[in-house]
Amino acid sequence: MDHRIGDSSFRVSPAVSSWGWLSPDDLGGSAVLLEIEVDDPDAVGERMIEHGSEVVVPIENRPYGKRSGRIRDPFGHLWIITGDLR
Repeated sequence: MDHRIGDSSFRVSPAVSSWGWLSPDDLGGSAVLLEIEVDDPDAVGERMIEHGSEVVVPIENRPYGKRSGRIRDPFGHLWIITGDLR
C-alpha cells in the first residue's frame, strides 16, 4: 500500500529475507520510531488498526500540548501518530 504526503508517496515493505530485507522482529524490535503529524490522529490510528496494526500507547491528549499515541504496524514498525489537541 502506498502512503502519500503531499505530492510524494512512500511504502513500508514487508521483510524479504532472500533480499536481505529484515523485519523489526528479525532485529529484536523496531530500529526506528516513525512520527507523523496529521490533522486527525484518531482517524489515522483507527484506520491503521482496521488494517492490522495494534495500539502500543493510546492516542490521547498529552501534557506537552499534542494529541498523540504509538501504534505498531503489521510489519512491526512503530509509529507515533500526533496532531493538535482537540
